[in-house]
Amino acid sequence: MEAEGHDEEEGTHEQTWQTKSDHLLCVIDARRDMFEQQPGGGSTHFEAAMRVVLQTMKQKVILSDKDTVGIVWFGAHAAGSDAPEPVVEFAALDVPNAETIRKVQDLVRGDGFTSQYTSLPNRASEAGAGSLKKVLWRCQQTFMGRAIKDADAFKRVWIFTNDDSPLEGFEGGGTTADEGALVQQVARDAGQIGIEITVIPMARGRKFEMAFWRRLVCFDPDDDADGSMLGASSSSFDELLARVRRKQHKKRRLA
Repeated sequence: MEAEGHDEEEGTHEQTWQTKSDHLLCVIDARRDMFEQQPGGGSTHFEAAMRVVLQTMKQKVILSDKDTVGIVWFGAHAAGSDAPEPVVEFAALDVPNAETIRKVQDLVRGDGFTSQYTSLPNRASEAGAGSLKKVLWRCQQTFMGRAIKDADAFKRVWIFTNDDSPLEGFEGGGTTADEGALVQQVARDAGQIGIEITVIPMARGRKFEMAFWRRLVCFDPDDDADGSMLGASSSSFDELLARVRRKQHKKRRLA
């Protein structure tokens, strides 16, 4: 009888996390350093991030018809734009469908980015605090503007980047402390309405220092025991995908 009661409890728990919807915005650093060819002819960080997001979208199609995924880039703008803003919404936050998945596949397989978008240098002034602040604010507005019926739904932002100090060393004297404080305030505002921000580090073969990011985002103490983190893609796309799936699985279990 005790075992039967335990099974009923487990079944109730499983039903809880399976029915709790998950809404994920994948924010990808689209500045030039993310496009550098990796040693040995491996994929660029940007391509690896897009491939991981593609696999995440396909997985959500199988797991739930309520989960949504969106893709936003920062540090890039549409080519030829009269008033370029360094934030691009590549895919709106919605339930993944065949058209969106095909759009992501086409970008990964071809050269669609360079023909349609302009990537900014990492240390260009317009790619600094303003770019990061705008993309976090855009994420906040996206979640607030979307009618999410489940009040307890997960609202998450994953930031894929290979830059552990994104507000330092800019042209014209660098980013000021006030600008950094504004970025932190936007992140805090997002947290107050239940948005969880997580960084997915992509510093291949070196330590990814979390000193800046830990002030903005959630992090897994198991990954960050000493305040730094070995880049998620240090070995391969498969390693990056495995880390992302662990985060996804852990979130499901905690629901």
